[in-house]
Amino acid sequence: MGDDFDFNTLKDYDFTTFTDYDRSVVRFKDMDNKLMTRLACLFTTYSYWPVKLYPLIDYVKRNDDDFAAILFENLQRLTYYKKFSEFPPEETVSTKPPSIEIEEALQAGSLLDEPIAVEFVTLLAELWVGKGLDRLTSILSLIVTGELKPEISIPEDPEELTEWLDVSVEEDVVRRQIRSKLRNIAKKNSTTYLSGEQSVDYPYKP
Repeated sequence: MGDDFDFNTLKDYDFTTFTDYDRSVVRFKDMDNKLMTRLACLFTTYSYWPVKLYPLIDYVKRNDDDFAAILFENLQRLTYYKKFSEFPPEETVSTKPPSIEIEEALQAGSLLDEPIAVEFVTLLAELWVGKGLDRLTSILSLIVTGELKPEISIPEDPEELTEWLDVSVEEDVVRRQIRSKLRNIAKKNSTTYLSGEQSVDYPYKP
């Protein structure tokens, strides 16, 4: 636990998430509870966004300025939209940026060499609310030139990725085939059971 927490004085401690008043009480040697809390908030965003654009999320993770707060809100809105195909409920849209700033952001995003990254940046620029879009454009320009890279570089190539994760694609294929066979067996047996027949086939043993 972090030095700023006393187990005996925690008022709203959640033993499932290790949080107190939505703050992480866990501290690692290279991460304090503040960073842990931010990572929890950004987990879904990292999961949905292309690796090329991780520097945007990394900025939110590492900074406390006004732009970080605005960027976080816009990243969250777009992540929600990508996940549910709609905007967050009861959302109040604030000031839209000038059209010239939107065009500049779109231009910077179009120079990215990944279609999915271009797609995300296009949506982000078009749906941006609040100030700071010019700052976003500056960061995008650094990503395009390669001056700004993700803090954790995840390989793009499938073969390099499997090696980086230390997994075997062949083993995963076999597991998927087994799961598919088991689902078919379960479906067949449930149909047999519901029809009143008692014979059930179990070709696999635990």
